Amino acid sequence: MNANLTQIVRGKTAVLLVAAALVQGCSTAPKKDVDTHVTPPELSHLPATQMPIEKLALGTEKHHELVDIQRSLADRNLFLTRDNVIEVVDNQSCSVDVVAHRGYYKQPENSFQAISVAGGLDYQEIEIDLRLLGDGTWVNYHDARLGIAAIHPDESFKELSRMKFSEWKTLHLRDKATNQILPSKRPLSGAESIRIFAMYKSPGQRLNVEIKDESVKTHHLRELNDYLIAMLGQDAFYYSSSSMQLLKDLRELNGQVYLGVVQLPHKKSVDIQKAALEKAVGDDATYKNRPWWFDMYAGYKYKRTYLAKLKENDFTQSAGLNRIMNALGNNAGLHLDIRRYVEAPDVLLRARQRGLRVYTYTINADEYHMEELMRMKAMSRLPHGVIVDNTPYRVCDRLFGVSKRKQSYTATTPIGRYITSLPGNADLSRFKEGYSLDNGETYFALNGQIKSIGSSSVVDSYTKRTKGNRPDSDAKDDPLSPIPKTSIIQISIPK
Repeated sequence: MNANLTQIVRGKTAVLLVAAALVQGCSTAPKKDVDTHVTPPELSHLPATQMPIEKLALGTEKHHELVDIQRSLADRNLFLTRDNVIEVVDNQSCSVDVVAHRGYYKQPENSFQAISVAGGLDYQEIEIDLRLLGDGTWVNYHDARLGIAAIHPDESFKELSRMKFSEWKTLHLRDKATNQILPSKRPLSGAESIRIFAMYKSPGQRLNVEIKDESVKTHHLRELNDYLIAMLGQDAFYYSSSSMQLLKDLRELNGQVYLGVVQLPHKKSVDIQKAALEKAVGDDATYKNRPWWFDMYAGYKYKRTYLAKLKENDFTQSAGLNRIMNALGNNAGLHLDIRRYVEAPDVLLRARQRGLRVYTYTINADEYHMEELMRMKAMSRLPHGVIVDNTPYRVCDRLFGVSKRKQSYTATTPIGRYITSLPGNADLSRFKEGYSLDNGETYFALNGQIKSIGSSSVVDSYTKRTKGNRPDSDAKDDPLSPIPKTSIIQISIPK
């Protein structure tokens, strides 16, 4: 048995001592602040995750306004959560699984908040990316090199495969919107990410563990699989990867887990990404953070290798789906760039015939993904799941219109009346921004446009004033203490 993982069986309890390679830096559970809020009786019918009222504010004007906001939203089948995110009260009509791409998209990638906030929302699944450091530690990071989501103190673009966890702990995350360094936030280890998910996950939520390394030794996969089962149970996680061989190795270790084959992005999607990088080269800061990425996309060798892999690993036709089923069984699926899915929408029917699932993703703008999904819905070709940088409310309202007004509540405050006046295509997650514009006479539509209430005309004055920037302030940071380190964690699970 591996020295890093000792399993001791005593009666009906298995105790896992997980150390060194897998759990370096893993921690005891962070403690939440004492809750000083209460839920007024008028809001008792809403989900427990709704935003309660500060005890000190009870009976005040602020109290009445917050209650009116929640009741106005509830009239549209919505509510405001503790993290200031709009959620759907009854979302049963939304028939696709919504997957949080790298956690909640408005929080820094690979951060505590990205996972914890997403865990409190109505995502069916949360995706994280795992890679191995040079010392065998699993870490939550997408790229093979530093520079984009996290920065080294010496600003070098080190390869993760050459790093140790002691060095990993010195990194700082970047703010996704501003690219600024966040000294108080660091990227997580794989074990920390799994523990945070276990602590904050909603009932029934699953963790999509995408392994980015193409080749991983079996003992590292076994350690990861054992840890996931110990922390989450067999049914609360699954794996995805672009490496068929790695997925085969995982199937040997775990015959029950779902395995998702991630097909490489469409060539046009890569070309669009490359063009965006070329356009950004004039921005020294952008190029400074991504020189190897630009060089990779621009290089002839990369193009030739990429196109060869893309042709070899197209699973959208019957032969490709049969390869998946023969290698992994039918508890598996295909995760496709939406651009390729649109080209081959019948892949959904072929996959269903084989008991396989289909998910879509994009490496380009999320709005493009949503527009194509709406076209697919009109053709009755919606995939089983969508991996998005978006909220469940926005996805489900665009596709299924989950926020239709009941007209059973009369608002009593100006902002409540504003909410109840908004048309069906309004983005209710931005009602505070809309209310602050033009005396509450305009609103943000779900497609991002600014429109006049009672008119279909588009208002562009806000876009001009803000130079197209969209505030990303509807989710607050959790005021949780940093995760302290420990070298060994003991976990008790039923035999």
